[in-house]
Amino acid sequence: MLLGQLLLGATVIFYSLSLMLIQLPTPTIFATSDSRLRSSQTSTTSQEHKSNMHGVKMQYQCLSESSLRDLISSTDQVITTAPAKAAGTTMNTFAEQCNKASGLTFDYMDNMLNFKDVNHFDGILSKSFISPPVLSSHMYTLDNFLYLIKNVPRSTLLVYIHREETLRVQSAVNEVVTNWCRRGNGYPGVHLDPPTEDFFDEEDGSVCHVSEKNLIEFGLGKWGLDLEIGLGATKLLHCETYDAILEYAPNMIFMDYKQANLLQSLISEKYCPDLTGQPIASNLGSEKETKTHVKLKNSVNGEPDLVSLKEWLKAKQNSLEWVLGLNDSATCTAKTRIVEDKLFGCEVGFVKASVVES
Repeated sequence: MLLGQLLLGATVIFYSLSLMLIQLPTPTIFATSDSRLRSSQTSTTSQEHKSNMHGVKMQYQCLSESSLRDLISSTDQVITTAPAKAAGTTMNTFAEQCNKASGLTFDYMDNMLNFKDVNHFDGILSKSFISPPVLSSHMYTLDNFLYLIKNVPRSTLLVYIHREETLRVQSAVNEVVTNWCRRGNGYPGVHLDPPTEDFFDEEDGSVCHVSEKNLIEFGLGKWGLDLEIGLGATKLLHCETYDAILEYAPNMIFMDYKQANLLQSLISEKYCPDLTGQPIASNLGSEKETKTHVKLKNSVNGEPDLVSLKEWLKAKQNSLEWVLGLNDSATCTAKTRIVEDKLFGCEVGFVKASVVES
């Protein structure tokens, strides 16, 4: 009797366990052990990466002239980059002359670093056996700027030349409209639409009158933004930029555009001594003889109907930047303004971007 009860109980337990196993899903460890393992490894790697990034932070340090000299002396190459109207052309001209003075036969091409196609770098890799010690280029796209930040070796000093956006925009508008006027007198440049005779009320290549309506509609319109006006720091200094600096730790400094002469002097001391004491300045607004005037749409309270473009820009400076929406697609603007405050507060106008342990 007892034996029968024990057998019956064992049968019930076995049946119950069988039902439970049937209802359970197939154990993942057997069916997808490889994928589960890979997923686990990926998750661990991701967590380690985040943990490592949490262990470092950015530090911005003002450089003295002597510390900047030491920094340049310790490098094998200097690359300068700049948005539109931030001493970019000045540094491009200097780089070309410095390389020639150092004995290199190097064909310089404007904006040569604003691309990341190796075929476009043929001049850098093949025109001279020795790599050019000084390179300079305008930088117009975030993608190409990130490419440099991620790939320059530690022996190369990367210089980002900065200009406060409100003043840069004024200079850019003046550059675009004035050069458009000069093209009416055979000044070379890209084709612009509408032609000069439709844009200016009067133009002879040295003096141009433009209506306020045309200036706003065309001069500040899409083609103007695609040229100099829209190609400022808001295109280059994004969250991705600061993340890349933090992750790749390039040998990088920020520079106030007004300090181009000092940078040239210190670079010359190492790479092209014959140019020391001979600062180079190119494409300065003060050098342009063309006079552009704006015919006001509304003249009230005795204001003149015709004002110079520079006067017009100065009167509109507080509104231009936000009306044009130049910061509309920018990210991490707060970080940029922190860097600006640091940069403009430095006596010499140079800030080293360093990655240190937090």
